[in-house]
Amino acid sequence: MNRNLLLTGLLGTSMIFSAALAQEQVIEIQSAADWKNAKIAKDLENGEAEAARGALISKKSFKINPAKTYRISGEFKSTEGPSLVYLGFLVRDDQKRQMSPSNVNIVANTQTEVLEPVSATDTQIKIKDGSKWKVTNYQRIVLGAKEDFSDLPNFGMLNVIVKEVKQDGDAYVVTLAKAIGKAIEAGTPIRLHSAGGGYLYTGGSRKVTDKWTPFSGTITGNTKHGWNPKVWPPNADHAEILVLTDWGGKNSNTMTQYRNIKVEEVEKK
Repeated sequence: MNRNLLLTGLLGTSMIFSAALAQEQVIEIQSAADWKNAKIAKDLENGEAEAARGALISKKSFKINPAKTYRISGEFKSTEGPSLVYLGFLVRDDQKRQMSPSNVNIVANTQTEVLEPVSATDTQIKIKDGSKWKVTNYQRIVLGAKEDFSDLPNFGMLNVIVKEVKQDGDAYVVTLAKAIGKAIEAGTPIRLHSAGGGYLYTGGSRKVTDKWTPFSGTITGNTKHGWNPKVWPPNADHAEILVLTDWGGKNSNTMTQYRNIKVEEVEKK
């Protein structure tokens, strides 16, 4: 065999192999049955499908390796008017608990400790330092907070609004909008978190019409704290594909069509 032809063939094979390594499929939605709530979705022809308004979550999940880069992508269009679509991930920790922004969105400089025991019926907490605490409807107290953020994701949130923060000598008294609902020991470390739910919308969000619209985004690494669609939250362990279709829509006849929804491992650029 001609030596140049042999080298050319080997080079071509190597390039194909390298391309395969550069893009490895992790999850692909192949039919409506791949969703947990498949009842709102229906298969069409040519690999396409459609869904009524709602949240689609994949039955399959994948183990997150923060050292790798993942790309989520898909194509969407709608019938009967525009549809607001979100594409991303539902994220879980190593205990399979669903993570949300409130578990990791710390409020800076609010770490402190409880000075006196608190009963479940109390509406006030005496804390060591509340100088950086603000009164807002969108922040909540979490228990078991650690200075190095190793408690994240923190699921010890008290779903009670802080009504007032007032200095009392060397301490601060926090008044709540209602009874705290849980006994707390003196010395318990606490901090404020920004409350709120949601998912990681790595693939983006936008309104789609009757033309196929591509969605795509990548994610890698871990944040120390906070919620960023391009970086996994701290101690995220598994992820599932999440699609919100016709979110907030008012026309019950609107259907969101989709195709080519998948997650791939890709090389970092």
